[in-house]
Amino acid sequence: SSGINAEWPLRPGSQRTVLEIPDGTLRCDNLFGELYVYYSCEGRCSNSKVMCPIKNNSLRHDSCPGQFSDRAYTVINNQDLTFLFKSAGSYSIDLFVCENNRCIQFNKLCDLVDDCGDGSDEISCSNHFRCASNTSYISTSQKCDGTIDCLDLSDECNAQCTKRIIQGAFLQVMSWMIGILAVFFNSVILFQNVLSLRKCSTALLLLNKLLIMLISVGDLLVGGYLVIISFVDSRRGNNYCFSQQEWLTGAGCSFLGIFSTIGSQFSLFSMTALSTVRLFGIKNSMSIGSRLTKFGGLKSVSVILMIVALSTAVALLPLHPSMEDFFVNGLSYETGNPLFTGFPDKRKHLKVLEAYYGRMKKQSIKWKLIVDMVKGMFTNVYGGIKFKNVDFYGNDAVCLFKYFVKADDPQKLFVWAVLIINFLCFILISFSYIVISVISMRSSKSLCKERGNSVIENRNRQMNKKISIIILTDFCCWVPFILTCALHTIGVLDATEWYALFSIVVLPINSVINPILYDTTISKKKKVPTATLR
Repeated sequence: SSGINAEWPLRPGSQRTVLEIPDGTLRCDNLFGELYVYYSCEGRCSNSKVMCPIKNNSLRHDSCPGQFSDRAYTVINNQDLTFLFKSAGSYSIDLFVCENNRCIQFNKLCDLVDDCGDGSDEISCSNHFRCASNTSYISTSQKCDGTIDCLDLSDECNAQCTKRIIQGAFLQVMSWMIGILAVFFNSVILFQNVLSLRKCSTALLLLNKLLIMLISVGDLLVGGYLVIISFVDSRRGNNYCFSQQEWLTGAGCSFLGIFSTIGSQFSLFSMTALSTVRLFGIKNSMSIGSRLTKFGGLKSVSVILMIVALSTAVALLPLHPSMEDFFVNGLSYETGNPLFTGFPDKRKHLKVLEAYYGRMKKQSIKWKLIVDMVKGMFTNVYGGIKFKNVDFYGNDAVCLFKYFVKADDPQKLFVWAVLIINFLCFILISFSYIVISVISMRSSKSLCKERGNSVIENRNRQMNKKISIIILTDFCCWVPFILTCALHTIGVLDATEWYALFSIVVLPINSVINPILYDTTISKKKKVPTATLR
């Protein structure tokens, strides 16, 4: 790169060293030590408010008492007596005098560490954020980044970060609106179907009715989740940040995660089974089948129970104690522990444990061993150390299924297994309704030619339009979401900030649309041959 070449001898008789200095200015937020001193004091920082930390800092002959015994005194500016100290075989004057008269070299200046002991080496630097209740410093990029770095939480819990469970007015309004509509619509549909359940005269009609009811139950759970999370968000408001650890490790967050996961899987699996049943019905010449028997009723109920069991397994498996090495995201320690701030994962634990115990094997270390080793670092005289697990659903404040995983995440295989199953469900739903649409169109044309009845053709055309909407809404919800999950996993993009948008708006919107589509398709097709698709 282009720049200014500056060269000078390190000491008399030595070879010259060439330093290439980039042209223009740089952001000094991520510069520390001597680089920060150079760019700030040369006016090369892009932020004009950055101050030179060594301005008005003079090194006198009596500075740094008790330090640098091998001093060489000299006069500067023809009037001030100062001294040089020996460093790397040569003499240097690059010392910063702290307010307590202690001295440090420039490489320890503005380096996020209180090397002076009184904070004077960091106080005039603009490349850090100072934690509120102590003298700890973090880089400015760590402020409001979603990770707790200060023991007092001041890097995340402040007026600039405004951390809430649901961030932004748009998502807050949409969460309330989608949640209330989903609860209302699905409650009405569920109530109507319960009242008409006894009218099902065949096993096929009973299974259709039960699947539609289970779709409504699933969408009702999703709507209920949105209402509850919106209520909790409104109650906690901007104070959520201070109770973040308690919320993410609490039973309430885990319950909401299970609640929403079961609801979404109920709905998707039931829609898949319903499309398959409808395809079976229309492939068998729209036959309504024989009268309902006890065996036929048991078969219908068994299908429902299989969907319930599979959905519940997907939701509960991440919380099983035997699966903690795959699904525990980290540990949350009691406040005031400087070694483990925030929610340290295995990687951060290993760094601390290796510094304490020495070299360790990092390949397959289990959480149980990590916990035992951490306990061994602290005495039990004062009660030892207390912590809680940050489980699968504590991944985010909204407490949802952790769909966004990285390539090295141990939860990746499970998450992608669920995503692939869900995608295959979408494919099966689309295929079934496309076949249904083709068969019904052919059937309606044949009936119109034989009987000249245009009403059948118009109603089947409307049904095909509804089928197209069903496929389109499922496509718009799941395909972009799964594609985003894939790009996030392989590292093409970081979709973390989109998590709330997908989980509160994109995926749950079907919980409002489904009762309108499915119930209208059912209730308005009773007097035509397609009524048997119920």
